[in-house]
Amino acid sequence: MKLNNFLTDKRLRNAPDGGTGLPPDPNAAPPAATPAPAVPASSVPGPDLSFIPADYLVDGKPDTTKFSEHYTELVADAARRADRLKEVPTDGVYDYTLPQDFSFGDLELPEGFTVQVSDDPAIAPLLGELGTILKELDAPKEAGQKIAGLIARYEATKFADMLKAQAEDLKVLGTPAQVQARKDALKRVIDSRVPADLAQAIHLDHASAAQIKVLEALAMPRTAQVPPARPSAVDTEGMSAYDMLKAANAQQARA
Repeated sequence: MKLNNFLTDKRLRNAPDGGTGLPPDPNAAPPAATPAPAVPASSVPGPDLSFIPADYLVDGKPDTTKFSEHYTELVADAARRADRLKEVPTDGVYDYTLPQDFSFGDLELPEGFTVQVSDDPAIAPLLGELGTILKELDAPKEAGQKIAGLIARYEATKFADMLKAQAEDLKVLGTPAQVQARKDALKRVIDSRVPADLAQAIHLDHASAAQIKVLEALAMPRTAQVPPARPSAVDTEGMSAYDMLKAANAQQARA
């Protein structure tokens, strides 16, 4: 083979037209692309559902029914919260008066007994602070009366317990009628001996049995004078503290 033939054959083999020697046809369709190898469906990773709680998954798939119920519940809760916020006093001032239908229940209390929480000057500053706290907690305005009811029942319970303890204490003076008769007699004596403004300082209604006995003893006619205080027989002038203590102990031992 001649050298020029070898070179010609080589150029034809490397030509883009496949060796025909003709220029490429501009209207010819491009060669078909080689398709990519098929990937099995089992090897394709699914979406990441790790953010979904297990309670809302069924066989690894989202439970749309539970999602719908949960969403409905959230919407309803948001609506209820919006309604509650409408009842929160914007200035944080709550009403602490007792409701008209308030009751102390089964507590044994005197007729007409009541507790006015908002009228107590000692608790007024605390109620102001309480209003600030209630507003921060988004408490409705009716919370003030509910809290007033709790305070009133607490005070009433203490008072009822005191009355029970007092009634038990007064049993040593006799029946309730006898106790009342003794109180009435004392009141007549007190009213006859001291001015009215001083007599009002003695509250016989809440006096204990011991207090009534003391008042009865003081009200009884006295036949003997109270002996005057006996002066000290020891002259302590000029004594040291130690000597004064010794003298006081010796005098007490002789008494």
